[in-house]
Amino acid sequence: IKKNKDKMKKLEFESLSNIKKYKVEGMTCKNCKAHVEREVNTLQGVKDAIADFERGELIVTGSDLNDEKIKESVEKAGYTWKGLL
Repeated sequence: IKKNKDKMKKLEFESLSNIKKYKVEGMTCKNCKAHVEREVNTLQGVKDAIADFERGELIVTGSDLNDEKIKESVEKAGYTWKGLL
């Protein structure tokens, strides 16, 4: 978990135009986290997706990030999309 938090902090310092943070509900474990990340990472333009199940957050980096596509991926993975933070 500490490694994941360090990675999330690092991502927060990258170019803000290429980072988006979302609220996602329903993740309760590492498997949930991995499932969300795997789905979102398949999207065009996504460089990296990091989920934090404890905080219920998803940070996505990349270019031309599409909120609607990210929402669809989160919901396809079985979790509740709550929007941008």
